[in-house]
Amino acid sequence: MRAFTSNSDRIGISHTDGFEAVSGAYRLIINNLRANGWKVRKYKKSDRGYISGHWAFAYNGHLKIRITKDCDKKHNFSWNYGFDFDLFEDVSPCDNSNGGVYKSHRFNEMPYLLKLLSIKTVKLIKQCLIDCGFEFPDEYSYVGFPKKKLATDVIKARNNSARAHIKPGMDRAEYSPWTKRSSQDGELLEHKKTAYMRYNGRLIRGTIYYDNGNWIFVYGEYGAYFNVQPGEIIVNPEVKKGRFFSERTANGRLQSALSRALKHTDYLRAHQLKQIIMKEKMFRIWSAKHGGGWWCINGPGYTTNINCAGLFKIGEAERLCRKDNELTMQETA
Repeated sequence: MRAFTSNSDRIGISHTDGFEAVSGAYRLIINNLRANGWKVRKYKKSDRGYISGHWAFAYNGHLKIRITKDCDKKHNFSWNYGFDFDLFEDVSPCDNSNGGVYKSHRFNEMPYLLKLLSIKTVKLIKQCLIDCGFEFPDEYSYVGFPKKKLATDVIKARNNSARAHIKPGMDRAEYSPWTKRSSQDGELLEHKKTAYMRYNGRLIRGTIYYDNGNWIFVYGEYGAYFNVQPGEIIVNPEVKKGRFFSERTANGRLQSALSRALKHTDYLRAHQLKQIIMKEKMFRIWSAKHGGGWWCINGPGYTTNINCAGLFKIGEAERLCRKDNELTMQETA
């Protein structure tokens, strides 16, 4: 006989034809709950004109349990005896007007002390079910705070799924053409090779895994990961590890600071930043798309505020405008 738990806020039995085993386990659980300070009562609220006889509720402070049971002989469900214990609370805000039991992430949104009580209660119910002869499959038996998964575990699970591009025995897809294996510095990329990438102004080291035409970059103690293109990966960095910015990133930050200075009418700082940025001719790019607008700093999105428009060097501006007839470049004063 099998039972299940889910996210430390749900436990129960489903599709079991042993009425005596299910009803005996239910009585044992209710007695143990009452012995641990829970108040259990039947559900008396009318729902669509009838009284729900197979619902009950339990209370312990702000933590509640909705009990849904099909373990009474009067229901005559010889093929579907079972019950569910759903733990929830109504202390934290809930978008659903029907109450906390309908939250999509009930356990994650509970206050910390209620989380601990929820874990304790689910473990109590689980032990009662084990004492009554029920078993919990490994994939459904975890109770407590979720453990951190390594990125390599996630990648292994993805590769073990039924996706056709993962080749048996290879632990990855077949390599795409050369362009998909060439790093930013022109080196050949290999599966499970140590490499580097720029992240948040730093050059970080990690391991790369090939996956269906792109690469997964894994780094850090707990194995955080990114899906990256080969052009973002560096095999042999020529700069030292530490904080640094590319010319494009540094220029974008200076332009953002200039926009903020103009917004707050700090014209002295704006003048100083303008002198740093405009060491050579700079251009703004106007797009006729979406009703017309200036390209933002480094290109993501549009703006109608000329003070927030991005500034581009002549070579980059000409290259972008050649690709799109709806773009025009305008020299800054």
